Amino acid sequence: MNAQRFQGWESVAVHPVNPKALNLAELYGEYNLSTGEWLDGVLSSIMRIICADEDPMQKWLLFDGPVDAVWIENMNSVMDDNKLLTLINSERITMPPQVSLLFEVFQGLLRGSLELQTTRSLFLRLWIHECFRVFSDRLVDDSDQEWFVNTINETLGEYYEVTFHSLCPSKQSPLFGEFAHPQGFYEDLKLDTLRTYMINQLEEYNNFPGMARMNLVFFKEAIEHVVRIIRVISQPRGHILNIGIGGSGRQVLAKLAAFILEMGIFQIEVSKKYKVGDLREDLKALYKITGIKQRLTIFIFSSEQVAELSFLEIINNMLSSGEINLFKADEFDELKSDLERPAKKAGVELNTEALYSFFMLNIRDFMHIVLCFSPIGESFRNYIRQYPALLSATTPNWFRLWPQEALLEVACHFLKGFQLNIPVPGKDEKKDRDSLVETTENVLHRDIPHAFSIMHSSVAKISQLMLEEVKRYNYVTSPNYLQLVSGFKELLEKKRLEVSSAANRLRNGLSKIAETQEKVTLMSEELKVSSEQVKLLAKECEEFIAMIEIQKSEATEQKEIVDAEAVIIKREEVICLDLAATARADLEVVLPMIDAAVKALDALNKKDIAEVKSYGRPPMKIEKVMEAVLILIGKEPTWENAKKVLSESTFLNDLKNFDRDHISEKTLKRIAMYTKNPELEPDKVAVVSVACKSLMLWIMAIENYGKVYRIVAPKQEKLDNAMRSLEEKQAALAAAKKKLEELQAVIEELYRQLNEKTELLNELRAKEERLRKQLERAIILVESLSGERERWIETVAQLDVAFEKLPGDCLLSIAFVTYLGPFDTKYREDLLSKWRQLIKDLVIPATSELKLTVFLCDAVSIREWNIQGLPADDLSTENGVIVTQGSRWPLIIDPQMQANNWIMKMEEHNQLIIIDLGMTDYLQQMEHSIKEGIPVLLQNVGETLDQAIYPILRRNFTIQSGEKLIKFNDKYLSYNDQFRFYITTKISNPHYPPEISSKMTIVNFALKQDGLEAQLLGIIVRKEKPALEEQKDDLVMTIARNKRTLIDLDNEILRLLNESRGSLLDDDKLFSTLQKSRQTSVLVKESLSIAEVTEIEIDAARQEYKPASVRAAILFFVLTDMSKIDPMYVFSLAAYILLFTQSIERSPRNQLVHERIHNIDEYHTYSVYRNTCRGLFERHKLLFSIHMTAKILSNAGKLVEEEYDFILKGGIVLDKQGQAPNPAKWWISK
Repeated sequence: MNAQRFQGWESVAVHPVNPKALNLAELYGEYNLSTGEWLDGVLSSIMRIICADEDPMQKWLLFDGPVDAVWIENMNSVMDDNKLLTLINSERITMPPQVSLLFEVFQGLLRGSLELQTTRSLFLRLWIHECFRVFSDRLVDDSDQEWFVNTINETLGEYYEVTFHSLCPSKQSPLFGEFAHPQGFYEDLKLDTLRTYMINQLEEYNNFPGMARMNLVFFKEAIEHVVRIIRVISQPRGHILNIGIGGSGRQVLAKLAAFILEMGIFQIEVSKKYKVGDLREDLKALYKITGIKQRLTIFIFSSEQVAELSFLEIINNMLSSGEINLFKADEFDELKSDLERPAKKAGVELNTEALYSFFMLNIRDFMHIVLCFSPIGESFRNYIRQYPALLSATTPNWFRLWPQEALLEVACHFLKGFQLNIPVPGKDEKKDRDSLVETTENVLHRDIPHAFSIMHSSVAKISQLMLEEVKRYNYVTSPNYLQLVSGFKELLEKKRLEVSSAANRLRNGLSKIAETQEKVTLMSEELKVSSEQVKLLAKECEEFIAMIEIQKSEATEQKEIVDAEAVIIKREEVICLDLAATARADLEVVLPMIDAAVKALDALNKKDIAEVKSYGRPPMKIEKVMEAVLILIGKEPTWENAKKVLSESTFLNDLKNFDRDHISEKTLKRIAMYTKNPELEPDKVAVVSVACKSLMLWIMAIENYGKVYRIVAPKQEKLDNAMRSLEEKQAALAAAKKKLEELQAVIEELYRQLNEKTELLNELRAKEERLRKQLERAIILVESLSGERERWIETVAQLDVAFEKLPGDCLLSIAFVTYLGPFDTKYREDLLSKWRQLIKDLVIPATSELKLTVFLCDAVSIREWNIQGLPADDLSTENGVIVTQGSRWPLIIDPQMQANNWIMKMEEHNQLIIIDLGMTDYLQQMEHSIKEGIPVLLQNVGETLDQAIYPILRRNFTIQSGEKLIKFNDKYLSYNDQFRFYITTKISNPHYPPEISSKMTIVNFALKQDGLEAQLLGIIVRKEKPALEEQKDDLVMTIARNKRTLIDLDNEILRLLNESRGSLLDDDKLFSTLQKSRQTSVLVKESLSIAEVTEIEIDAARQEYKPASVRAAILFFVLTDMSKIDPMYVFSLAAYILLFTQSIERSPRNQLVHERIHNIDEYHTYSVYRNTCRGLFERHKLLFSIHMTAKILSNAGKLVEEEYDFILKGGIVLDKQGQAPNPAKWWISK
């Protein structure tokens, strides 16, 4: 406060010391008896200096480290109540008033502020918090913590006259921290405020680039852990030791705490090849970050990463002094240039020694170590004994099992937004009104999390009971609980889809059958109507055909007339064409001249005409030419008329259009006088007038045409007459053709109508045929599926009920898969009984007598497992379900190799790869299997697993470009979802730590007597009646195959019905497939029925030998019981089966079965006794024979159990309440 210039506060010199980082000699000094030399200690040296200083300024010797009983006792040994420090060299140092010793609890008190701790109660709450953090957090037992609370309460009452409960009404320690305050004050934090704050921080963490997403639930204990971690790592050189089983949140909460304090996070990745050299190389990067870049960083190190004990030695040195000789001289020289700038800023000399000290000081100031260790087993105790800084230089933080409230909160968090109560899909629901207080959905969201927590707690209790009774360890971890909740959601969704899909398929099949039944009557009526329509339409078509024949006859006659007339007209056309050709040939002689004359006239213009007209008395040639023109046009040949004609505007056009076909003979004669006149030749006329030359050429052409036309005219007249006659006949022919066309149109119309009616008739006939066919199919379908219909109706009703009860069924099933693998039958039945009653008490919808194995796996698959070698007893079947249905890879406890053999046969067709940890290339084989999706069996493991396979166990997947990847063996591999991983161990009672059990599903493949009896019965029958046993094996295979075929056929029928669109009667392929499937189903059912009857008969015959198998099974379990006497007594089932086989072969033969069985029993019993006694201690042989005899008599019903118990236990009454009354009180006192 003085440094912050607050008034009234004295200046204080603080001297921090971490006593747990030093041993007693380093702390208090050491006296060498042989040399007489005194080596001063850190504490003695500091105290000598500050106690000798007479300056009145306050001096605080701050013990910066966790308080524990060991060094407090050492301190009490060297310092008395008078504040006098006595050293081993007899030196005494007296503490003056200005010197004070401050322990860590007061270091926390000094973080308080006047602004917040304004009252005594507030300050006392801070004091309580620091006492809890320093003392209570180190206590392990609940009794110790209860004692501590009572001590706090007594202390408060004695010195402050208040109680702990008055200061802390919640009866819990308050929480203080400065991380959530805007000004960084050490404030009293409220739980709800903290929860909101941490949820926001977690969201920021998940959105921060490069951070792996975390899904955390901030229940009270989780919040407290984060606050504790923040408190420690925010202190100078604060390191924390998170102690808890794997999966309790040790690392993720530390990461969140570091993120809140804006610290970096540093971790190492340990693989099979990771050695000390790799660790030192990784730590170089950490030291550079903290020592040079001066970035606050936490180093998270877990007990799973202890690949070598030398790792812990390095961590121990990092905690105590930070010095681990990481950099060689030349390597540090390379770092000097990077250190010079921050060193100059801090005022440090730039020599090697000073820079190195500055470098190490930065590392200790900026690096905070978070250790995450499990307290299970002897390893943790050995670690802290061998490496004391793991505990002395850190602050312990115990992660205990989640309490009931935490379990409830976690379950509610993960079920939030998940619908637990939904109506049955496809079923018409009656809308029942929910309770006015709570809906069914709310009730389930309240009760199911409660059931989760009770189940989890009950497994922990049974695990403790199993440890006490049979010395078998099982750890119930937080990941188990998270798997229970998440697995419940996944299983419920899966089962809802499975049940609703199955019910809807059946409903669809039933609707198709019902639709077909309804159509039978309708189709019968429709078929009757269709038949009548076909008859009527067929009659109409016959009438139309008769009409068409009549019309066709008329059309044929008309066509003959038209064809005859067409021939005549064709001949006349030829004659007309000849006449026309002759006339045209004559005219073609003069027509060119006419054309030339017309062209000459075209060449004339008005000027040329005006020139001719201008003559008053024209020249003779002009006058003669004009006279000839006037004669042709029928006017008097005078010059005056000529001038008038020339003056007309249409003169030239009149000449061009002159009617040359009607020139009279007289006109031609008159014109001849002019055309024959040599003086009027065109060339001579051209001398006088060009216009007259053109007129003369026109006159001569007209004359020639007139003469020729006189010859052509008769021909033309004849042609015209012929053409008129031709036209008349053609008109008559056209009329005849028109009539023919009309007849043909009528015929075509009749044909069109006939075609329409024929098409309609064909349609009606096809419809009639289709209806008849559909009716036949409908009758066949209804009759053939009548049995399925009743079964489907019943099944749909059962599925609807099952759907409604899925929440409870899935709850019980997922708890079974998650928790019950490590237990044997006794504990499983106990837990299942309690869980069933719990679900019943909470009124969670559930099936009353649910068979879990059938619910989780179909009966056909289970039978196939039995064929593949899985024992047929209930425990083995349950184990098979857990192995195949669990979401985590199975770790199977399999001392008798039953599971090993079953897995090998089950996965044989999938090219199973078998490996063990002793193989040099097993990692390469696993890489190949992961990429190709090949199952792997890792067998014969011990109580520890190679960390190289941990990524597979964790299933840490990465999605890149839509491809699922997994980091394995220091490389990213493409992960094939077909990959499966099995691990087996021969150890009968292994002790796996929580870190393994939380990653895998441990399955106890214990051998059961009824399962062993079935195996031994098969062996003896195969020896005595091999044909019978072969027939039995064939029948088992046939029945399994037929049942699978029936299921496949049933599914195929439903699939076809479901995929059909419209009426299934219209699909030929569908109907034929249905018929084929139905026929096959009938044949298979008949075969299955016969096979099942035969199997019963064979089983009855096999049962004659059952007494021998029962005796042999009893003797084997007598052998296994001997392991309880001495763990050395371990017997192999394979060896025992070999012994049993030899007994069958060597025992005396007899035709009578009961005599034969008696011989086998006697021989095998003696053989077992004789062979077993070879390996027993002498003192155990009698015990073995008594136990064997007692078990045989007990099975035969010849042993009184109460008397035998009395012999074993004596007169000790274990159950006083159930004790019978004293029959003779006068002489029996107790």
